[in-house]
Amino acid sequence: MNESSLYQLTQKFAESPSPISVSSSTFKSVIESLLDLLIEQHLEATLWLKLPQGNYWSKKIEQYQQQGNAQHIYLCSIRKDSPTSSSGGGHHSSLTKVTPVVLETSSHLKREFFLIILSPELSTLVLANKPVNKTETSEQNNYQKSLFFNLMYSFNPALIQKVLEQIKQSITITDTTPEELLVESNSSFSLPDYPRANWIEKLLLKQIQQTEILQSESSLMVENQSTIRLLNESLLFKDEILKNLAQELSLPLTNMKTGLRLLESMQSKREQRQRYISLLQRECERETIILSGLQELVHLDQISAVEIDPSLKLEDLIPGIVSTYQPLAEEKGISLGYTIPTGFPPVSCPENWLRQIILSLLNNSLKFTGPNGRVFVQAFLKNENVELTITDTGSGIESSEIPLIFNSFYRGRNAIAENLGGAGLGLTIAQHLLQRCGGSISVTSQPGKGSTFTVSLPVFEGEMQE
Repeated sequence: MNESSLYQLTQKFAESPSPISVSSSTFKSVIESLLDLLIEQHLEATLWLKLPQGNYWSKKIEQYQQQGNAQHIYLCSIRKDSPTSSSGGGHHSSLTKVTPVVLETSSHLKREFFLIILSPELSTLVLANKPVNKTETSEQNNYQKSLFFNLMYSFNPALIQKVLEQIKQSITITDTTPEELLVESNSSFSLPDYPRANWIEKLLLKQIQQTEILQSESSLMVENQSTIRLLNESLLFKDEILKNLAQELSLPLTNMKTGLRLLESMQSKREQRQRYISLLQRECERETIILSGLQELVHLDQISAVEIDPSLKLEDLIPGIVSTYQPLAEEKGISLGYTIPTGFPPVSCPENWLRQIILSLLNNSLKFTGPNGRVFVQAFLKNENVELTITDTGSGIESSEIPLIFNSFYRGRNAIAENLGGAGLGLTIAQHLLQRCGGSISVTSQPGKGSTFTVSLPVFEGEMQE
């Protein structure tokens, strides 16, 4: 038995157009454009087709057939498949003018798909070959390869006739093979030498429509993938928070139980009892702070990623936030200021997220800066990002602690030694929000001299508002 290959046949043809490599989505779009054109223009035609599995093709073909314009539809498949499985639905067997055609079991034909339209007004051939790369062995490479086709598109009547003859020669004769396919027969009409200009225009417009739909679907898919990624990151973040929360709650509860048990002892002296009461009060305060931190975390969930405002600029946002902390800074005797140059591009971060990030960092710097200290906010333009620095002259951070400060509920030695409040979630939340909008945060610090937190924000690349 000959190993028939329609694709190889077209490549030997002198006037055959060069094939192009296309994705499965593009191949689907090309076929859909032709089928939609047949349906919308009520074009009478005979179809020969072998398409990848999928109920989608079946519905389109059935829609065309029900219009009554299909002169004949030859639905091809190879021997191992059911005659209707190649078009995916199995809905055609009970309908008239649809003839299942079984082709020989050829390794080439298994990987080839085609749509031939025969009409006095428009005759065309779309032939796709799924390439096999014998040097690629990994499943990933084979999978990627299976998503692409070598596509050949032609209106040449001689080439269409050649391919059609090859298909007929590849038919496997069965009890159900129609008699008209067992004898040589020519078309009842002459294939047009080329499509008329109006049909080319209609086909191009339909292809443009399909391209727009394809791009829209692709954009929606990318958006959905981004949403799923953010949801996964959010779930992982919450898992980490809950795991750390369990550990964070266990120690205060243990201390409180110990204090209560010792207080119940009649042998405890007055000074000891007072010490135990102080322990209970301290741990109760710690529990209250943790609960307050959890409320802040719940609030984080409510800070939705609203549409980014393309007019949002740091020069409009920072002054208002800094002024919020001026009374606290004056009360502690701290100099608080900022320098934000005008004319910087807007940043790609929702305003409510950016506000929360800056509030957390300013609150952190003021907490660890003593009287006569200084906290200063500056902005810089660096490559494709806007950098925002919050610098303080506070107690600083030990180098061994810097990798830990963004962990949930982490409180450094200075916070514990100076008995500073806070649940240890501010920096965690700031980093999480920055990562979600494509930014980053880093810190440099010297114990006893202060710290600088650097926030890197991507520049907004969408259309600017007037």
